[in-house]
Amino acid sequence: MALPVAAPLYFIRLLTEEGEHVVDPFAGIGSTALAAEKSGRRWSCDDISAAAISIAKQRIDTFRK
Repeated sequence: MALPVAAPLYFIRLLTEEGEHVVDPFAGIGSTALAAEKSGRRWSCDDISAAAISIAKQRIDTFRK
C-alpha cells in the first residue's frame, strides 16, 4: 500500500524550509520524494527494490511534465 503524498507533504512543509534537502532511505514508490518535489525541497531517496524505484521515477517524471 502506498503512503498518500499528503502525509509527508504536511510534515515536509512543517519541518523544513524551501530549498532544504529531504532524505528518504526507504523510499518505496517515492511518496516522500514526490512531496518534497511538490514543496520545492531538494531530495534524495533509495530503496532495496529496483521495481519500487522505477515506479518512483515515473511518478516524479509525471509530476514534472
